[in-house]
Amino acid sequence: MNADPTPKPVIVCVEDDRMTLDLIKLSLGDAYNFIGVSNPSDAMSVLQRFQPNLILLDIMMPEISGWEIFRRVRTEEKFKDVPVVMLTAKSAKVDRIYGEQVAKVDRYLLKPFEPRELKTAIQEVLAKRAEERE
Repeated sequence: MNADPTPKPVIVCVEDDRMTLDLIKLSLGDAYNFIGVSNPSDAMSVLQRFQPNLILLDIMMPEISGWEIFRRVRTEEKFKDVPVVMLTAKSAKVDRIYGEQVAKVDRYLLKPFEPRELKTAIQEVLAKRAEERE
């Protein structure tokens, strides 16, 4: 039996729309251990439990916004270097600038997205983070 000695990266996705969660999981296939969180209030406890290699965050969610979760993630020492990709329908230029230049998220993807675009973004962000660690 040829078991792959390299564990699959863990991706936690916080997205309140279950159909979008399913699409993301389907898009990523078996390349990652995917954990979907549809209730943003559960995000931090799930992150603590699974310690992801990458976090996908929707911005506009009930109760807690993706930006609030992002702020909490960045204040915790064990998550401060975990890459974050924001998924959003907010397409205004000011939103993108805020995400990329002010908040310093690793990537800002607009919905609807192409599955290939999402996979490529995740691969690039994880590769960049791996290079930074070397």
